Amino acid sequence: MRLDLDNMKLGVKTLIPLGVIAALFTIVLCLSVYRSHKTSSEYGALVERANIALVKVMRANRLATDIGYAAHVILDLQPTSPEWLAAQDSLRVSPALAQSLLKEAAGLQPQYSAELQGFAERIRTIAEEAKRASAFAASENDQQTRAAKALGGIDARVQKINAEIAAFNDLRLAENTQTSVELRSRADNTILMTLAAFIIAVGAGFGVSRWLTRTAIVSPILALSRQMRQIADNDLAVSVAGLNRADEVGDMARALQNFKQKGLEHRAAEERTAEERRRIEAEYRELEESSLQKERDTVAQSIGRGLERLSAKDLTHRIDDNLPDAYRRLQNDFNAALSQLDGAIQHVAGGANLIGTATMEITSAADDLSRRTEQQAASLEETVAAISEIATTVAKTATGAKHASEVVSATKADAEKSGVVVQQAMEAINRIEKSSNNIAQIIGVIDEIAFQTNLLALNAGVEAARAGEAGKGFAVVASEVRALAQRSAEAAKEIKGLISASTDEVGEGVTLVVEAGKALARIVEAVGEIDGIVSGIAIGASEQSTSLQQVNSAISQMDQDVQKNAAMVEETTGATHNLRRETEALISSISSFRLSETAAAAPPQRKAPRPRAALRSLGGEATARKIDAEGEWMEF
Repeated sequence: MRLDLDNMKLGVKTLIPLGVIAALFTIVLCLSVYRSHKTSSEYGALVERANIALVKVMRANRLATDIGYAAHVILDLQPTSPEWLAAQDSLRVSPALAQSLLKEAAGLQPQYSAELQGFAERIRTIAEEAKRASAFAASENDQQTRAAKALGGIDARVQKINAEIAAFNDLRLAENTQTSVELRSRADNTILMTLAAFIIAVGAGFGVSRWLTRTAIVSPILALSRQMRQIADNDLAVSVAGLNRADEVGDMARALQNFKQKGLEHRAAEERTAEERRRIEAEYRELEESSLQKERDTVAQSIGRGLERLSAKDLTHRIDDNLPDAYRRLQNDFNAALSQLDGAIQHVAGGANLIGTATMEITSAADDLSRRTEQQAASLEETVAAISEIATTVAKTATGAKHASEVVSATKADAEKSGVVVQQAMEAINRIEKSSNNIAQIIGVIDEIAFQTNLLALNAGVEAARAGEAGKGFAVVASEVRALAQRSAEAAKEIKGLISASTDEVGEGVTLVVEAGKALARIVEAVGEIDGIVSGIAIGASEQSTSLQQVNSAISQMDQDVQKNAAMVEETTGATHNLRRETEALISSISSFRLSETAAAAPPQRKAPRPRAALRSLGGEATARKIDAEGEWMEF
């Protein structure tokens, strides 16, 4: 069905785009609600069924482990212990509870009911074997041995079913995770699709609204607006469109048609009035033409003389003729213009003189600035060279200080090694001293033994003398033994003296070695201080080298800036000379005019240049600073 937009009111037309947008929004909203409901249902099934089923399966797996543990407790503990009673209760309750949990999980996840039922049967079988094995707990030793063997098989089956249930749970958990990821992706896609649909709906609604507004409202109104402007511009031949429309645009078109008709009637009346006015004006012009021609001739002659004097650069001429009142304003304006031109030329002449004087001063100052800039550039070049030489010297000093630091570090290491050697020598001398003391003690024992032997030999000689002839041989032996004992005592005394002298010498050696160790310690400490000082000197020299490099870069940049400034100063000097020549040409042109109050402008007089400050010569000072700096570094 085609909409008759021409006969609809504007209020109805404005509601059509809103209806289109509302319909599109409703469709998008219904689609978004449907997809969101579907995603929510699947996510609810994941949370309320799949995850709960996994929890129940994990609890059943734990109960299977409890069954095996209860069988071990019943076999290992006394029937009167609380643990044994708790194990009996666990063995009685856990199988049924595990089967119930697996049955509930199968109800929540029917697609896995076969696997879950198989787990339940295996747990029931394990529970029956555990009960049979635990029945031997209070029997003879051979039956307990059979029960222990049976429990070993139960443990293997419990471990196997635990691993299988854990693998089943891991697989289901991975599937649930993948489903959750897919649901999140679907939710994100739903959001993006909803946003895209909303954007499309807004764009479509905007397009429909734009098309409808442009076609049914804006275009007819713009056409009427153009026709109104044409009629307002007195173009009454335009054809008004939309006279047959039944909306507000048709009302406006019919009103415009009435306005056009009134305009046509008004134009006809104006044409009749204009024709009459033209006839009267023609008669009046014929009467005035003769008198106006005479006045024009008089005025033309006066103005001609004034322009002739003006072309001769005479600004003192004025029109003094008695012109008609109609041309009195022209006379006054001409005289006023000449007066203002005369004053302006005089003002320009004075300004030109001032500009000439200022230009001379600027030219002189620019020349001075150019010379100073060149001198400054030369000084900066010398400074750059001096700083470069200082930086090179500092770099060499830093290298020498670093080498000295390495040599001092090596000397310190050698001194520390010498200290260790001296310490080892002190320990060896102490051991020698202890050995000498031990030898002296042994010699003392030998001396005492010789003294006792001498006494025994003396007693033996006395007893041999008492025995008479029978004891003569024994007396000879006793005298020999006494002589040997005396020689042994003398030898022991000499050895003891030598060992005492050696001990004294060793003590003096220990003292000297201790003093040498202290001296080496002081040397190590002094070498450490020298190492620190030399390291500080090396670091300071390196930092000074870096700083001098930065200063050298900064001065090089200053040198470049000064070179640029010198180029700009040369350009400024050239511009000031050009300005001076142009000013002299302007003064020469102004002097050709004849002015009322002053003679032709005189050329500017050159003033004496202002005194300028003497430029300091930096070359000598830079060289002196360079020599002083080199002297200081050589002293360092």
